[in-house]
Amino acid sequence: MTLRNNGVLLVLLEMPSGFAVFNFCGIYLYLPDAIQSMWVKFANYYRARRVVWLKEFQTFDDKSRAINADTGVNKQLTQMILKWRRPGQELLVGKPEYKSVIEASLGIPCRHDELVMEVMWGMKRFMPSLVRREKSELPKEDLLPVSQGLQMLLSSYGFDVKPEMVNDQIVATASVLFDCDAAEKKQYRDFHALGRHLKNVSGIEYENWDLLKLATAFKIITSFTVVGIFWSRSFVSI
Repeated sequence: MTLRNNGVLLVLLEMPSGFAVFNFCGIYLYLPDAIQSMWVKFANYYRARRVVWLKEFQTFDDKSRAINADTGVNKQLTQMILKWRRPGQELLVGKPEYKSVIEASLGIPCRHDELVMEVMWGMKRFMPSLVRREKSELPKEDLLPVSQGLQMLLSSYGFDVKPEMVNDQIVATASVLFDCDAAEKKQYRDFHALGRHLKNVSGIEYENWDLLKLATAFKIITSFTVVGIFWSRSFVSI
């Protein structure tokens, strides 16, 4: 898939006192494991700021009139969106009604789905840091307690963590687990190629072996090979 604007998408984030427009590295939405991995991009603030960049924040006297099913998008918000949007650029929004109203009023293609909500979850976690001019706090009903991808990871390890139990420490620990899993999968692909060599020279079936077993087998084989070379050279020298 070819993404326009170097893969950069626009995000409209609703704030307690207004709206903010961000750029987002949209390539992450199209990865095969996006629903499992998106949350990791927002595991901490330093990761988050690598994938989202604030373009503008404005306060609104009445947010309900900024995007309204009856009146459309008001002038202030329209100007802010159009100021930063590039031709063909998709706009990520946090509510399905925002998608409908903006598409109908401005003709801008919007996206609202489970992946976009993963992005919104991450951005709302660091709202005070991403938008320092926003002094108000999000009401509890606007907070997204847990991302779908994070919940999937915790469940895969047998942790039954209720959404209200998720805090920064759990997110940080889970991100370490995710990174370790990713590293293991990468190494397994490399060892899988070596496994084919193992099968060719020994006939051993390796397909159901985990990374540790494969690594141990190659360590043993390599050790015997080195010892064999050493003794053969010693014998020749004698």
